[in-house]
Amino acid sequence: MTAHDVRRLVVMSAAGVGESWKQIPRSSRLLFRTMLRNVFNDHQAQEAIVEQSPLNWTIVRAAVLKDNPATGHYTATNTGPTTRINRADIATALVDQLDDTTYSRSAISVTN
Repeated sequence: MTAHDVRRLVVMSAAGVGESWKQIPRSSRLLFRTMLRNVFNDHQAQEAIVEQSPLNWTIVRAAVLKDNPATGHYTATNTGPTTRINRADIATALVDQLDDTTYSRSAISVTN
């Protein structure tokens, strides 16, 4: 990416990865430890690669995705619980991060 002068990287991960483990419900923890173990490991590996990047990056950790219409709002938190988020709202959160440097070189969990 540096060869193409990319300056900003925003990637989507999953709430529960890294320090956000304590933010997800117990039912999600059980799924990550069992049926979604490989998906969880992939997200951890992705985040490790992004964190080593020299780019101005932000990792957006999505709560469980819903197919409901956009609400027009979302909550970005590293302390509060994360449960669910509409797909359209997570898309808005990702696009918002392109110009917002509040979470530059950090990860944030996003929920409705």
